[in-house]
Amino acid sequence: ITSLKSLAPTRSALFDIAASGPVAGGTAALCFFLIGLFLSVTTTPGDPSLIPLSNNLIDSSLLIGAVVRGVLGDSPNLFCHPFLLAGWCGMITT
Repeated sequence: ITSLKSLAPTRSALFDIAASGPVAGGTAALCFFLIGLFLSVTTTPGDPSLIPLSNNLIDSSLLIGAVVRGVLGDSPNLFCHPFLLAGWCGMITT
């Protein structure tokens, strides 16, 4: 909760205050998603921290699924970095 010491002078200023939280959260989620996307692999993982992920989960969002398919290709085996999951969850909730 953001506490305000006084009322916003204009509606535009109030809008800016209200929009700053989701914009900052969405930007952070997008950064985590992109970093995790480039650290993920579609073949057998050499790193035990990579998480096997079902294609149905990624395809639950059309835009995110299209981005993953565009970068990693259409492979039945997707082993994602934890940053990818953190960014995906953040973008879905934002």
